[in-house]
Amino acid sequence: MLVPINIWKTWRKIIMNGLRWLRIRCNLSTSELADQLGVTRQAVCSWESGKKAIPEKRKNQMAAFFGIDRTYFDEIDEEKRNELIQKAMYFYQKDGKEIYLYRPNKTPKSHDETVTYFQKDREKSLDEEYLLAKKRKQQTIQEIEEQIEDKKETDCLLTKISHLHRGCDVYEITSKLFKKMKKEKAFLKIPYFCELMNVWKAMLLAYELLDEKSLSEEKVEEHWGEDVDFILHLSDEIKNHWEKEKTWHENYHKEVRKRIQEKQVKNQKEVGHF
Repeated sequence: MLVPINIWKTWRKIIMNGLRWLRIRCNLSTSELADQLGVTRQAVCSWESGKKAIPEKRKNQMAAFFGIDRTYFDEIDEEKRNELIQKAMYFYQKDGKEIYLYRPNKTPKSHDETVTYFQKDREKSLDEEYLLAKKRKQQTIQEIEEQIEDKKETDCLLTKISHLHRGCDVYEITSKLFKKMKKEKAFLKIPYFCELMNVWKAMLLAYELLDEKSLSEEKVEEHWGEDVDFILHLSDEIKNHWEKEKTWHENYHKEVRKRIQEKQVKNQKEVGHF
């Protein structure tokens, strides 16, 4: 008996091949999965299309590789997909490509092979974490743009232009660092981020926008995370430099104002004399 088209489409939305769904979610191509299993690409395609059943041996092999139960490789419904979405995923660097699996590598050969980003005890699913991170990124960019172009400024147009240029310069420099970081291997991205955060925190501390008590009191591993000693040292250097800069600019501003006033007085005298 033929299944009505509308019912068939609804069924297709609800039920789908678990292996294909997992492979795409983990960022693997059919060829890459085939190489991992030691089979042909055609074999993987036939399993995903349902033309051939997945051998029990291969199910066990894939269960060990992906880090999930073998029942997920057959047809899965929306409930099972949600179960997979709720599971923690782990980031892997394999042959220069980023993939995600459901198992942590407890004994990596080297640090760049495996870096765990998603812990089992996290409250949100991977998809939720991604959407929240993306939303936060958009909000941050919007805030930066608003700060660069402060519409509440009452200064002259030249001052506003200078303000925009300086804000854009800061944004451009920071963007260059992130672009450089993006090109690095996974394990080398972390030092860029940590150093940038340490410098920004030192500046915030120097300008009294950050409380020293908020810095971590725990001794972190060498070359990893928040370096309190470095932040405090750099903060002192910034304070000293800031005081010098502040004094120079204050004196320069006074001198400029003095010259302007002297010129105004001179002009008034010349007009009165004339």
